[in-house]
Amino acid sequence: MSTQSRQLAAIMFTDIVGYTALMGKDEQKAFELLRKNREIQKPLIKLFHGSWIKELGDGVLASFHTVTDAVFCAAAIHEAGNNIEGLQLRIGIHLGEVIFEDKDVFGDGVNIASRLQAMASPGTTWVSEAVYKNLVNKKEISSEFIREETLKNVSEPVKMYEISVKEIPGYLPDNIKAYQKQTSIGKPLRKKTIFITAIILFVGLVAAYLLFFNKQTKQTAAFQSTGEKSIAVLPFVNMSNDKDQEYFSDGITEDIITQVSKIGDMKVISRTAIMQYKDTKKTVKEIGKELDVSTILEGSVRRAGNQIRIVAQLINVETNEHLWAETYDKDFTQIFAIQSNVAEQIASALKTKFIAGKDQAKEHSRERLKAYDSYLRGKFYFNESTKESVDSSITIFEQTVTIDPEFALGYAALALAYAEKFFNYDAAKKWKESASVALEKAISLNPDLPEAYHTRARLMWTPENHFPHEQAVASLRYALSLRPSFIEARNLLSGIYSHIAIHAKALEEVQKARALNPLDLETLAQTGHQLYYQEKYSEMLAVFEKLPKKYGWPFNGSRTAEALLRTGRRNEAKQVIDELLLNFPNHAHSNSIAAVFFAAGGQNELAEQKIEVAINGGQALGHFHHTTYHAAVVYALMNKTIDAINWLKQTADDGMPCYTMFISDPYFNNLRKLPEFRDFLDVQKKQWEYYKATL
Repeated sequence: MSTQSRQLAAIMFTDIVGYTALMGKDEQKAFELLRKNREIQKPLIKLFHGSWIKELGDGVLASFHTVTDAVFCAAAIHEAGNNIEGLQLRIGIHLGEVIFEDKDVFGDGVNIASRLQAMASPGTTWVSEAVYKNLVNKKEISSEFIREETLKNVSEPVKMYEISVKEIPGYLPDNIKAYQKQTSIGKPLRKKTIFITAIILFVGLVAAYLLFFNKQTKQTAAFQSTGEKSIAVLPFVNMSNDKDQEYFSDGITEDIITQVSKIGDMKVISRTAIMQYKDTKKTVKEIGKELDVSTILEGSVRRAGNQIRIVAQLINVETNEHLWAETYDKDFTQIFAIQSNVAEQIASALKTKFIAGKDQAKEHSRERLKAYDSYLRGKFYFNESTKESVDSSITIFEQTVTIDPEFALGYAALALAYAEKFFNYDAAKKWKESASVALEKAISLNPDLPEAYHTRARLMWTPENHFPHEQAVASLRYALSLRPSFIEARNLLSGIYSHIAIHAKALEEVQKARALNPLDLETLAQTGHQLYYQEKYSEMLAVFEKLPKKYGWPFNGSRTAEALLRTGRRNEAKQVIDELLLNFPNHAHSNSIAAVFFAAGGQNELAEQKIEVAINGGQALGHFHHTTYHAAVVYALMNKTIDAINWLKQTADDGMPCYTMFISDPYFNNLRKLPEFRDFLDVQKKQWEYYKATL
């Protein structure tokens, strides 16, 4: 039975110039030349970590994990061939997705490499644009654009470049600094070699440690002057030149952040804050200043099949000096060890104690590794935060736990994706039930998984559970005890405190989140919401102006329109409401704020119509209390006081007993003398005082 896999690879075709003519003149000489060509190419392809696929007459087909390996190999082949009379070659190289099956390779990538080789001038190497883009920053390699041409059996025109190599180094990419001796991807090492290398590395690390910490270096002085251990892990660069591998590099970044977050007494900037620096042109010093950190970890990930190379370097922001650097060339089976090792090295460089995560540090089965790869892909889609991407993440996470039914992190991610679906896109009961099942499975597999307790708080804090604020807060506090830099947990905790009018603690949590993550959009949005609950509408608008347009709509859009209306900017409020109704015509948030707008303008009939649409459409929402609060405002403005009080009661019962808003909202001025309203406020005040004392 044949096995088939689809991979990104650099495909190299070589061809002997004039071989057909030589066969016609001197068959024996031609065969001898072919033998010498084979003797040259096989060891060189192996030396540069390539795979000899097959011979095609006088041509050779080979594949490489990286274009740099392929190009240096081609240069070495040309150089070796120059020493043999009559051996001159044409070489073509293309980077693309190909199909490997039964030790052979197929696909457009092979076809393009073959066409490039056929058109190349004698003694030269021609490459496609995909290869060229990976070489532009390498000082050893120069290139010259030849032309763009439509090749036979290739749908899109191909830009062709001729390359030349000034020198053939022992594989040292120029775009990754501070490394001098690197083991290449896929290079086979015997056990004895690995053991010796490990000893050398260990001795080297100990020596480096002693040298580093026994000297009064600038780096140490910088830490002593700031008095703070802080780090930002910048998005690791995907060096595979394959967008499909972005999920992998993003996932590695996120998991290293998680590992480093376990370092005691360390300020670690969260994933959402650092992702804005993907492909940035800013300097380390600029980024460090913006994030207020003393160190930055940057690096890259290159994956080709089951071979990965991760390079990382830790930089002192103030001095721009390297505190530590390392390159990892491993099989995918060693990915968990790599993450732990990176975090441990950083911990050593910062003189802090690192506690390895139980789940990450242990050995993993083949199924676990496949599941982990699937998990990373699912996280990539989930972080897109759209209806479509959440749906995709659910499908992938379901596959993740099917591959490995004992992968706790996979179940926690699946539970969160189900919860996101339930709260924001589809209030069908099945999503909440599915989330609960996946969550309990995650906790049963790993009782110390912070992600699980964050999701548990989100799931328990629902109308069906009558919004148990104390339990939700306790769950989030436990998640934060496991990981103090867990920003998503801090944001949710701030939101819960805001709903129950514990504004001081809400502000404290969001400030901690911003300290970890000063530029994170969700933290910024939560800051705005916290100001909303304090009725600081102008300040809220100033914060929301920093968010991208339509970020978090329709909910954030509804809040924006309400703040504009409450601060007298009625025309601007109408523009936002019109846009909400255009984009979300049936959504509860769009219609409830439209109802407030019409009621405030005395258009009671329109207000009634809109609030009815909002109530009918919003009852299934996980957080219906925002719609019920608007309903109370609408009926108060229309002087339907009993209806207004009843909707306020439902708002409090359904999870938003925000006492301070109830007592001060000017929209409720016509209710204040009513006994029913006073009785309602008395109940809310007692509950509020209890929450302040206990939470």
